Amino acid sequence: MQVNDPDSLFREANLHFQQGRLAEAEALIRRVLSHNPRHADASFLLGLIAGKCGHFDVSASLITQAIQFNPHNPAYYINLGLSLYNGGQFEQAVAAYKQAIKIKPRFVDALYRLGEVLEEMGRFDDALSAYDRAIKFQPQNVSIHKSRAFLLWALGRGEESLKVCKRVTMLAPSDSGGHYNLGKALSGLGHLVDAAAAFEHAIKIKPDYAEAYSELGAVFKDMCRLDDAEKCNRRAIELMPTNTIAHSNLLFLLSARLKISPDEMLKELRHWDDVHGREGRQHRLPLRVDDTTPGRRLKIGYVSPDFRVHAVSSFFEPVLQAHDKRRFEIFCYATHDETASDATTERLQKLSEHWHFVSRENDFELAQLIHNDGIDILVDMAGHTGGNSLKTFSYRPAPVQTAYLGYFASTGLDVMDYWISDEMAHPVDTDEPAVECIYRLPRCSLCYLPSDKAPPVSPCPSTTDQVTFCSVSDISKLTPEVIETWSQILHVLPGSQLLMTTKSLSEPENRQMMAARFEDYDITGDQLRMHSTLSHKEWLANYAQVDIILDPFPRTGTTTTAEALWMGVPVVTLAGKRYVSRASATVIHAVGLDELIADSKESYINKAVSLAHDPELRARLRADQREMMAESPLRDGKSLAQSMESAYRAMWEAYQFKEKSD
Repeated sequence: MQVNDPDSLFREANLHFQQGRLAEAEALIRRVLSHNPRHADASFLLGLIAGKCGHFDVSASLITQAIQFNPHNPAYYINLGLSLYNGGQFEQAVAAYKQAIKIKPRFVDALYRLGEVLEEMGRFDDALSAYDRAIKFQPQNVSIHKSRAFLLWALGRGEESLKVCKRVTMLAPSDSGGHYNLGKALSGLGHLVDAAAAFEHAIKIKPDYAEAYSELGAVFKDMCRLDDAEKCNRRAIELMPTNTIAHSNLLFLLSARLKISPDEMLKELRHWDDVHGREGRQHRLPLRVDDTTPGRRLKIGYVSPDFRVHAVSSFFEPVLQAHDKRRFEIFCYATHDETASDATTERLQKLSEHWHFVSRENDFELAQLIHNDGIDILVDMAGHTGGNSLKTFSYRPAPVQTAYLGYFASTGLDVMDYWISDEMAHPVDTDEPAVECIYRLPRCSLCYLPSDKAPPVSPCPSTTDQVTFCSVSDISKLTPEVIETWSQILHVLPGSQLLMTTKSLSEPENRQMMAARFEDYDITGDQLRMHSTLSHKEWLANYAQVDIILDPFPRTGTTTTAEALWMGVPVVTLAGKRYVSRASATVIHAVGLDELIADSKESYINKAVSLAHDPELRARLRADQREMMAESPLRDGKSLAQSMESAYRAMWEAYQFKEKSD
């Protein structure tokens, strides 16, 4: 090799680059360019080295220089696009990829990359078109099929996405990720039995697949196979201790089942904080210097993934609408993706003075935003449900932090100061394990906004004791004890039926699964009816067929109970001692129907049977319930907002007193 031969130097530099010796490669490339400043491949390779080092602006500049020397090489343009994309210059990246495709129309990698950046920009239809063109040239390309499947799902084309996921498993049967994605699509469409099989297949291929165990646990929860769900989540945590989703799912299960003692439950809750709150404890945001002006306007921040058509918003909107904006400045941090917004989101945005879509923020970035906004009291409205931002709270972005509404148990976070509740949800003798101070409002802590699609109350469908009981709860709540109890009621009333209506029962395999569970207690198809409603309007119309709602336990309804009462249908519930088993009781008590609240399984059965034998009482309830609810605290948003505001003032004064004392 001639020491100063540029081509030989370039070949050696390229070899160093391929083997990861970037410093050696760069030194040789600079020698090449000293001999020939217009050496296009040398400028290009130097740009690749800069990109590998994370210097994306430098990389783009060097590759652009290479293009000036040789404008016809498509590889230059695709790598320019990558540098621009990584540097956040999406529009320029699109132009670079398109130029690569213009030079080489069948350039599959450029089409794929173009689809990626268009998807990132929210131009989903254009992204799908790019993926479709790429697949046309490489129909066996698994990576492109996977991206198409994700995008089709984002576009709401679930069945098409499912077909693509199935194709991926055919093209790459040993790809554990393909079976995992298939499971996600199946579970999202309600095919629970098949989804479980897909996740189990993924785990068979990859036994340490923590995410697959977590998703399998979620499916088992939805199937009410709660022991199996717990085992899967514990295995996911064992394999990946930092898996916050699996850990929150485990706490959800444990809190919902009430199978362990309060002390054990508190230990489980604190363990989440020990693991996932560690980073927040190590990087606590600095304590603000607060304005101590008495009675000043407080800044209240609400954090939720459910500012859209969701049960949480049905109870939050009346509070938000009634807040006294003269005394409180309201901020909402929507952690769901902006593309998931709907008419409810738009209404909530208009009612909030400050609105942030923060789905793309990481936990610390969101905490910084909240801190910079100067929030005085930060309210978590998700707990350990999907999409929660509990890790953000661990940085202590606000002086006072409280949980409210979106969850039925303690968060377990030491930095969560309060849990807003009421005396019915949390009796004084509650054995609720909680890290937070339970703050009981002097009135019901809920206010319900009925659907504007709700039809007028219909007459009772039955005037005899042959009634139609109904469950509108998800099958994840229907434990063996619930099924046994409902079966006892049906045996006492052999002429009556149980109608089960929920979205997951649209799938035949789910109906077969539930029918088999009732058959274990000798309840057959004559007394059991199952179907799913396709729209909320149809869902509401179902109440015309229903005489009595049977509430599940220990995890009771909340929204379903309020909705049924608004439709004139009485709800029989079994109240325990913790919030999760008293949510329905809280709603029913607020309306003034305590006679529907049982305190034991025997009382629950007796109340359901007695109500079935009393058609006159059912008729009176049918006629009166909507008006009773309309005049109750459950529909008084102004009163609840005032009560919440008084609580916020008290919390703030307690914080200021503590600061002065310290």
